[in-house]
Amino acid sequence: MKCERIQEILLTDYLDKELNPAIAKQIEEHLVDCLKCREFLSEARQISALPFLETKKFSLPLESQEKVWLKIKKQIEAERPQSVAFNPLLDFISTLKSFVLTPRPVFVLSAVAVIVLMAVVYLKPFNNQEIVRPQAPEIESGETYSDYVAKELFVSQTDDNGDYGTAIEEYFL
Repeated sequence: MKCERIQEILLTDYLDKELNPAIAKQIEEHLVDCLKCREFLSEARQISALPFLETKKFSLPLESQEKVWLKIKKQIEAERPQSVAFNPLLDFISTLKSFVLTPRPVFVLSAVAVIVLMAVVYLKPFNNQEIVRPQAPEIESGETYSDYVAKELFVSQTDDNGDYGTAIEEYFL
């Protein structure tokens, strides 16, 4: 490895002793041969320890430590939610409620657009024309529907005038 890479590893993982053993062994072998990297390591150790050299050791008396830990424990218990028996139905309902009641502008806008579009399509006839509903054919008494259809087909096939009453027919014929 190059010295630059070794020095980078020395500053990060080597000083924290978080290297895997194989890489640590390679670095130690390099440090045996390289004076520059050894000096770099000793300076890095001094600089990383420097902020802690002049600090005074502070410890609380045992009674004060117990009071502090007791306050911390009470605070944790106060912040912890009261345990409620797990009810999947109530959990599902609360999740559904939060999903439905949380305003989401995109969903609201799209829902309103769909409702308006459906109202326009279903409530207003196209081209202001009334919707003409087909009337049931008049079938003679005793005649079945299949007989009626057969008779109509026969009449339409034997019709010789060939006029279907369309504008395109008038144009071409």
